[in-house]
This record gives sequence, C-alpha cells and structure tokens, in this order.
Amino acid sequence: MQNRENNIELQEDKLRTEALFNKAALDQWDSSNKAVPPNYFNAFEANTLHTIQSIRPKAKLVSLSTWKKIAVAASFLAITTSTYWWLELNASNNNNSTSALSIQQIPTEEIDAYINANDWLADVDWQTELSKEEVDIPSLNNLFKNDSN
Repeated sequence: MQNRENNIELQEDKLRTEALFNKAALDQWDSSNKAVPPNYFNAFEANTLHTIQSIRPKAKLVSLSTWKKIAVAASFLAITTSTYWWLELNASNNNNSTSALSIQQIPTEEIDAYINANDWLADVDWQTELSKEEVDIPSLNNLFKNDSN
C-alpha cells in the first residue's frame, strides 16, 4: 500500500515538473544523464587508479638523527622510572597508614582518656550491646584482666 502511494506521489511530482519545464528539454537532459561514454567500462580501472593516486597525499618521511633517538629513549626511560617510583612511594605510604591496631596494642590509659572525653560512650549499656553482637562476655573479661596486668 505504501509503495502504491509513493508511486502516485512520484507521478504527481513528475507531472508538475513537466508542466514547469518543456518535455523536450527534460527528455534531452534525461538521455544525457543516462548515456555512457564509449569504452567507459574498458578504461574504468585505469581511470579509478589514476584518480586515487592523484588524490592520495604523499607521505612525509621524518628521519631522526642519532641524538634525537637517544633523547626520545631517555625521555621514555625517565617517564617510566619516575612513574614506577611514584607508584612505589604511594604504595608504601598506604601500607603505613592502613596498618590496623588490635585492642591489645592500645594502652589502657588511652582507652580511658577516650571514654572520658566521649561521655556518651559511658552511657551505653555495654552488656546489651555485646549480647546483640553475640560476644562471649566472660572471655572478654578474661581478656581485659590479662591486658591490665
């Protein structure tokens, strides 16, 4: 159905165009566009290659002297080693800053000072909180007794 509508529209456009232009002029233009020059396809490959070769830009050759080659190699080496050192430095800094401390390594005085500075911690019902976390309270008491000694 769509194809039929397109054909009808095409015919209407063709009629309007013929009304604007002389039919003889349109026929001449149409025949000149459809005409193929003699031996066109025989010389097609040669014409195409000639066109491609005339359009293709010529490549520029850049030659590096010995000193320029050494400079390029040295700059590449400098960038590589500085990147390696920078990554190693950051990795060693990250390892030092993220080392975890266990509760046994913190002195009792520091823990007491922290709790005294933060009064809200003293108000927490530790028995309830520890039972929520399923912590064995007697083992914690033994641990604190051993730590304070």
